[in-house]
Amino acid sequence: MTVLRLYAAASIMAGGLCNDLAAEEWVVRRLVSLNYPSLAILSREQATISIRCELSSEGVVTNAYVERTDGNRPGSVLENAALENARGWRFKYVGGPSGLPKHVTLTYTFRLAGTCDSGCCSSQFSYDEGRVLVTAKYRRVNHD
Repeated sequence: MTVLRLYAAASIMAGGLCNDLAAEEWVVRRLVSLNYPSLAILSREQATISIRCELSSEGVVTNAYVERTDGNRPGSVLENAALENARGWRFKYVGGPSGLPKHVTLTYTFRLAGTCDSGCCSSQFSYDEGRVLVTAKYRRVNHD
């Protein structure tokens, strides 16, 4: 199982961790795979998006919002896809000294990786320690 290490009052994305804060641990109970949105492939959008997920004590995502985005415009297809995806995840709290934190942050990276010749290019999804990577190839355009 994958364990997310979260820090009660420190934001990893804000530039570092406070040494005096104890780590809280969550296990991902259910993650939801994600395909690169077709519209984003056509417009060749790429981005890194941090989604903050507020959790119930049962580990259900009760609210999700964009905490930070790099490489795309606010309200983009990629932001909407990441938000919708994050809402389907489930977590299980497995301990920590200061009690139950109420949020996790998932960082989605959408990258186009080369071209394909077919009309339907494949998309790949991977997850590791709070980071989601979604890659796809975009359709090669012949100008003959």
